[in-house]
Amino acid sequence: DLQHLLMQAVFGKESPRTPWRWCHLEKVQQITHSVVLVIEGIYLYHFSAYESVFRETNNIFKMKLETVMPPYQEGRILEEFASVPLTMSQRDLLIRHYGSLEMALEAMQEPVVMLKTIFPIAQPSKSTESEEVAKLPPEDVFSRTKLLLSPLQMVDEGYPLPLRGELATKCRDYLLTKDAYAEVTPRSPMFGLDCEMCRTTLGFNELTRVSIVDETYKTVYESLVKPPNPIIDYLTPYSGITADLMKDVTKTVAEVQQEIRQLLPADAILVGQSLNMDLNAMGMMHPYVIDTSVIYNLTGDRRFKSKLQVLAREFLGETIQKKPEGHDSVEDSVATLKLTKLKLAKGLDFGDVGLQKRRLEKHQEEDFDELLADIEGRVLKKALGKPKKNLPALIVSSVATKANYEKYVTSQRLEASEEQESKISCFMKKSNKAAVSKTCTSLMDAAFALTHVKIDPDHLVDEKVEGTLTRVDQWICKIWNSMAVNGLMVVVMGGSPLSSSGVALMEVKKLSKGNKPPK
Repeated sequence: DLQHLLMQAVFGKESPRTPWRWCHLEKVQQITHSVVLVIEGIYLYHFSAYESVFRETNNIFKMKLETVMPPYQEGRILEEFASVPLTMSQRDLLIRHYGSLEMALEAMQEPVVMLKTIFPIAQPSKSTESEEVAKLPPEDVFSRTKLLLSPLQMVDEGYPLPLRGELATKCRDYLLTKDAYAEVTPRSPMFGLDCEMCRTTLGFNELTRVSIVDETYKTVYESLVKPPNPIIDYLTPYSGITADLMKDVTKTVAEVQQEIRQLLPADAILVGQSLNMDLNAMGMMHPYVIDTSVIYNLTGDRRFKSKLQVLAREFLGETIQKKPEGHDSVEDSVATLKLTKLKLAKGLDFGDVGLQKRRLEKHQEEDFDELLADIEGRVLKKALGKPKKNLPALIVSSVATKANYEKYVTSQRLEASEEQESKISCFMKKSNKAAVSKTCTSLMDAAFALTHVKIDPDHLVDEKVEGTLTRVDQWICKIWNSMAVNGLMVVVMGGSPLSSSGVALMEVKKLSKGNKPPK
């Protein structure tokens, strides 16, 4: 969410992502620069319990939010923020290479990187087998990992996730499909999954059948399930379940959960149509999911999804879900696997009207690149005085963070000539205070500034905590006072092994009597 806010602040209307699902940034073209201060080591408890200490901070920021931080691990915050394209010059390179910023973001942000922040995924072992598993299967033309839902997509689609903080309440009784996962690869096995449900006295549908098939379309798991509450409607035309079928069924959801946990390998990819409903019915969570209702799109609008029956007819030439006895979960599982394997053999944009349209528009506009660049340049000059794309990005961290931003950002850049090279300046300072001072003296010449400091736990013991937090309050105020009018400042407090609840503060600096622009 914070990435999307920052991307819109830097790229304006051309941003491939917007924060509209949770906030709206008005008059984005007037944002002079964006400044992010990440304070690792303190979290929600410190900000709320010592609120009176943050006197200046509370005067500056009106928008204060609790955030769910990723599981603590050194370098994790670095991954979260440094993956945002940082300058307008880098933007041009990405567009030239991928065709659009949105396609670049999709290509650069492998879902597995973000999934590691939520699920217990082990680091891959560096062995001779690593190179072999990285190779594509002969029938695939791109990696199946490209089709995995990202955590944000999973949230939007209603998938159960092992989130923290208040968001954990909904799934607190759910089980993970494995206690620990292996990193997914282009050769990870895919399993088609489909469930059937019946309406019970609880007032909604509960699980009554689970079917799983492997990539050869062989059924590897099939079970009827007795729901914990009495069935009042078998929904036979849709579920294929009848009273006669369920008469002697005794297997419970808990038993099914344990059997599935034993069955699936640690890097299994589950494939299905709107699998969020199946996983919620099973009371289980899984990191690697391919949803055919997402990877196929016949309307060009992500909000409108095609039925599995339609996808099977249009792309497989098969008729499914037409049996008089109702739906068959094995048949549906096989259909979703066939659709996924077909897409892997044809290409990433196969069956997706939205992606095909963007690629077509890219080719149609190639002849107008120079004209558009000229128009863009003149519009930016008129609106901002100095084009934002010519301003560099600034990254400052303290030694305590152990964050090698320079190495990370460099690895994210595309190969470029000296004239095209992105201007991203990285500085590692000896102390938090020095990092803040460097930020204050340099941020006026940056379109985007990221400062990362870390508070030592020894400075948060009872006799020192107030003094430490007072200094943090002063750092925030000092950076704020050094910013230009109409600059956006975001402060993130989090990154502690003691709590996953962090704080996000954000404000746009307005010109007022007490808010004079820096000289």
